[in-house]
Amino acid sequence: MSITLEMFEKNQVGRGTTDRKEVALRKNRSGLNADGSQRWSLVVRFTSDSYKKATDTEYVAVGFERKSARLYFVPSTKEKGYKLTGSGFKSVTISVRNIEEWEKYLGDYDLLKDVKENLYYIDLREGKKK
Repeated sequence: MSITLEMFEKNQVGRGTTDRKEVALRKNRSGLNADGSQRWSLVVRFTSDSYKKATDTEYVAVGFERKSARLYFVPSTKEKGYKLTGSGFKSVTISVRNIEEWEKYLGDYDLLKDVKENLYYIDLREGKKK
């Protein structure tokens, strides 16, 4: 691989729906921190069959390529990837340390293919922001 991905560590799964675009980024409450503050997760939601482009298994790893502001989806295993959950729409929920960093990217996106890397991604500089 000729790109540098900052991989998210597997933590938990989630559910949800999206519309219009193939992938949506949302935030979701995921409990409280030890200090009582709200904990947030980043939810990646795929419309109906769009997840099948990103993976041929029921697991997907998610990596952020900071230089190009792309979120990549890599076919994965149960041990290293997030399980796609939900019926019809599929989603994964990722714990993030700083939800504020991701709030500017919340919105709907087209799923694109990086032909050179043979991976699917969303371009966080594009797409319909909410």
